[in-house]
Amino acid sequence: MKNTNPVVTIIGGGPAGIAAAIQLKRYNIDAILFEGEELGGLLKNAYIVENYPGFPGGIPGGELVKRFKTHLETYRVNVKYEWVKQLEFVQTGKKEKFRLTTCTSTYYADVVVAASGTGPKKPALLEALSPAFRKNIFYEVYPVKHVKGKRVVIIGGGDAAFDYALHLSGRNEIVILNRKSRIKALPLLVDRAKKNEGIQYFDNCRVLNIESGNEKRLLVTYVKEKSDKKIESDYVLCAIGREPQVDFFTESIMEIKEELLNRGRIYFAGDVKNGNYRQAAIAVGNGMESAMKIYKRVGEIK
Repeated sequence: MKNTNPVVTIIGGGPAGIAAAIQLKRYNIDAILFEGEELGGLLKNAYIVENYPGFPGGIPGGELVKRFKTHLETYRVNVKYEWVKQLEFVQTGKKEKFRLTTCTSTYYADVVVAASGTGPKKPALLEALSPAFRKNIFYEVYPVKHVKGKRVVIIGGGDAAFDYALHLSGRNEIVILNRKSRIKALPLLVDRAKKNEGIQYFDNCRVLNIESGNEKRLLVTYVKEKSDKKIESDYVLCAIGREPQVDFFTESIMEIKEELLNRGRIYFAGDVKNGNYRQAAIAVGNGMESAMKIYKRVGEIK
């Protein structure tokens, strides 16, 4: 019997995309999951996940990612490690389809699940630095999570900043510079950081410049109480917020987004649509819901 299921592509390999792919497999609907880097999304950065049901003692983010990967492999989900550079909605013969362009190939799909998550906000000051300095500046913790004996300056005052600090503490010297007086992090994280002798926290600190240091790679200049201060650092982590990762959407897609949503041709799942409610459990639920809606509307997609 000919398979009349739609061709579904999922953009993003975080909890939402993974959950959508697994649920679609359960409906016997094959999906291609596109991920530009590593599976796991922001879970790769999580020091420990304490609110995911089934793990009352908490579970390190990296360990939860491993379990997600195993689940994908068990269901033989087709994963392509390619960045989606552009998404269009085009006429192909008598049908309308999505055209996905990656660095190496072009793909067509009937339905798209946009589970592309968020990207970090990058201040102009840091982006204007020379490549020689930028290679020691990161916006997520997983690239440096194994470093030891280093000093790391973290810019930010939210959950990510304190979570990154706890992740790297114990084997590194951590300095958090919050540009505001208010801390926006979970009190539990703040309490743990304050009790950690390897973490120093300073508020009302605005970074002015980063240049070459003497003993360490970077020299960070910041102003506090109208006085310039300096600190040398091996690495800088910037955690000042995130924004939806939708740069691959063409203007033509954005113009008809609501129509595509109403027709069941595109779904948004996870952090890309959830604002500040960035939680793995919420993202998984979004992915599952998207897959269930796709299954319900299979016969309508033409």
